[in-house]
Amino acid sequence: MSDIDSAVSNANLRMSAAEPAPNLDRELDLELEPYRAKIDSIDRDLLSLLDLRLQQAQEIGRLKHQYGVPVYQPEREAKVIEKLASNRRGPLQALHIASIWLQIFRASRELQRSRRVAFLGPGGTYTEEAMLQHFGTVEHALACEAIDSVFAALAAGQADLAVVPIENSSEGTVIRTVDLLIDSAVCISGEVVLPVAHCLLTPSGALEGVRRILGHQQALAQCRQWLDRHAPGIPRESVASNALAARRAQAEPGCAAIAGAPAAARYGLRIAARAIQDQANNCTRFVILGGPPTLPTGHDRTSILIQLKHAVGSLARIFETLARCHVSVLWLESRPQRAGLWTYWFLLDLRGHRQDPNLAFALGELEAVVEALRIVGSYPCAAEVNFQAPEAAAATVPNPVPELHSCV
Repeated sequence: MSDIDSAVSNANLRMSAAEPAPNLDRELDLELEPYRAKIDSIDRDLLSLLDLRLQQAQEIGRLKHQYGVPVYQPEREAKVIEKLASNRRGPLQALHIASIWLQIFRASRELQRSRRVAFLGPGGTYTEEAMLQHFGTVEHALACEAIDSVFAALAAGQADLAVVPIENSSEGTVIRTVDLLIDSAVCISGEVVLPVAHCLLTPSGALEGVRRILGHQQALAQCRQWLDRHAPGIPRESVASNALAARRAQAEPGCAAIAGAPAAARYGLRIAARAIQDQANNCTRFVILGGPPTLPTGHDRTSILIQLKHAVGSLARIFETLARCHVSVLWLESRPQRAGLWTYWFLLDLRGHRQDPNLAFALGELEAVVEALRIVGSYPCAAEVNFQAPEAAAATVPNPVPELHSCV
């Protein structure tokens, strides 16, 4: 036997040893067959039941249109999920039930109506992802290239609802959103919280030749440590959104963008590094603007704007009142009024719904100790964020793969 024949023979032996025994595969298939057959039967039953459920949803939609009732009623959806979770008997966890039924609700809403939703675009932003997570498929989505444009579209009647970022877990408040909430009469009707995983995108998939890095100001701040280590001499430019950064990186030589992997596929870029955010559990909270007031769900958040009186202890009296009424403060932000020197609006998020007895009483008490009070909205709290293990940042990755969209 020649050396070549011997080598081929040894390779075949190694391949045979590595392959599973055919008998074991057949035995496993025989063991699995009755379970798979049962699952196939259950799936057919589930599909039939879902069709029946959606037919009922279509009839409900017809009646809602007839009586002028809004299609989207998040308090009803929250109560359905809560009831199902309390009645679970098997291995399905409450988080799984919420995830499954939210998809069913979205399908139902899509069959009941078409809606016009404005969001911070262009396509490929985390705001678009938040919109899709909250509403499902949106037939008339209006991508706006600035947060101001989102508010303007809602005010002009070009959109029925809108989605904007308001807060990031690493870098704090999206100031422009808060300022526009103060200056407009729009109300908040919901919220979405999404995990954020940033990538560095370039046309070549490498840092070589990059002379400028583009990104939303929040994204640049969230990736500051990584950029300081790996691109210390490259200037950074803030733009209106990360998707806009990706679009410019594709069109302008020497530019890189901070965005999500889907933006790479959308704009013809390649991923130079993944998961470059400084905090692994980085997430952004988005608010849904417009729509009808929502009813209490038992797991709600209320946003209010207050202007303090010019008196000693004014802010302390706010917290004393809330504590006495057993109301938790979830978030606090202050912004200058601009109408006068050193006067401020305070945006507070409180636990509970404005119709909850303790919060309703607290709001009445607050009106007596503040200069002005405006309720921006009571709405269901966002679903719990399920963080996955973050990917290690890679020096180069030749091809983009689907993952989370870019933040804001």
